[in-house]
Amino acid sequence: MTAAPKADYEQAVGEAAAAWWMSDECSGIGHLGQDYQQFVFAVSDAAVAQGLRRQKMRRLLFYGQTEWQQQMGKTVLADRGILHKGNKVFCGFAQKIAGTNDAIGRFLIKE
Repeated sequence: MTAAPKADYEQAVGEAAAAWWMSDECSGIGHLGQDYQQFVFAVSDAAVAQGLRRQKMRRLLFYGQTEWQQQMGKTVLADRGILHKGNKVFCGFAQKIAGTNDAIGRFLIKE
C-alpha cells in the first residue's frame, strides 16, 4: 500500500478547518464531538475511510501550524466558491451541508 499523496492530507485538513470555522461562526451549526479534541478524533477516524493515516491526521490537526491549517481551509472553501467571512453565504452553505455526506458537512450538525 502506498502512502496517500500530500494533497490528500491538505484537502482533509482544509475540510476539517472549514467545518470548525462554520461551527464556530454560524448560529445553529455545531460540530462532531464536545470539544476540539473530540472533533479531531472524529475527523481523523473518518479520514481512514479515505485511505489516510489516523495518526498523521491527528498530528496535522493538533500540531500543524495554524496559518497552514487556515490556508488549507480557505482553499477548500474557495474551490467551492465560498469566501471565509462568517457572512450569510458562508453560513447558508453551512446550513445546507450540515449533517449530509458532504466532505465538510459530515463533520457538522444542525443544532
